[in-house]
Amino acid sequence: MPERARPEIPAIPKDKPAVSVVHPAGKKAGLVLGIAVDGDRVVAVGGQGHDLLLMSTNGGKSFRSADSGGGGLRAVRISGESVWVVGEYGHLAYSHDFGKRWTKVPLKTSACLFGIIEDERGYLWTAGDAGFIATSKDGVKFRRVKGITEFIGRISHSSLGVLVPTDRPGHLYIREHRAFRKTSAESGADLMAARVTPRGTLIAVGAGGAVLRSTDGGEHFERVKVASKGLLAGVECFDDGRVVVVGEGGKIFISHDDGHKLTALAHEHTSDQLWCAQRHGSTILLGGASGVILRLE
Repeated sequence: MPERARPEIPAIPKDKPAVSVVHPAGKKAGLVLGIAVDGDRVVAVGGQGHDLLLMSTNGGKSFRSADSGGGGLRAVRISGESVWVVGEYGHLAYSHDFGKRWTKVPLKTSACLFGIIEDERGYLWTAGDAGFIATSKDGVKFRRVKGITEFIGRISHSSLGVLVPTDRPGHLYIREHRAFRKTSAESGADLMAARVTPRGTLIAVGAGGAVLRSTDGGEHFERVKVASKGLLAGVECFDDGRVVVVGEGGKIFISHDDGHKLTALAHEHTSDQLWCAQRHGSTILLGGASGVILRLE
């Protein structure tokens, strides 16, 4: 029988994205540590000691402030009018009217929570300090899940499963088939975030300029050289396959070869830490210090 033809994978564009300001920095604004999108709805969260909660219904053209009753937020999840936020001191709250009224969920933990995501089954997951990780079928009642004892960074959902990066020595776990699989990643520093590219490559970033890349689902990793020795806090991919990594000093790195090589993208919009990156349609939103939100397109 003739060999079956493999589907052709489109080449990754060489275009360098333009950088613009969506929300300007302000002296009294806090850190933007998490962003979530759902169509034209955009929510950015952060703050230290108090909530920074910016909500938009027009794709980020304008924002209104809200307050979930927390003491500083770290991550957000949107689904239509429903919004979940997590943050300091075990704070988890939800709103089903896009931020007008909030209900706090008792989790019986004081851990700082750094992530809130939905998996392929529709279950919500949150995780944070001291190995705390919990899941919920209805978004209201959460149950603790054991299996990790390390401090957990920003969890994310992917085609491989739920990605769980941890603090030094910087491991990366993947939740699959009701269990956590420990990959071979060990960065030697805190791992902050991870993503799977459109081509299936697994990339994790963290402190000390760490960028780890795996093409076999985490069985083996290579360390990618990047012009930074500081904290790399966010990684995201354009839908066309370009990879973006952001971090200290307002640095933005871009890859046109599925994360194998990262080059700096020049811009003058901020020299402060960039904390997160989130795809929004064909663009990527970046959150940073002093309330700044940038867009790559």
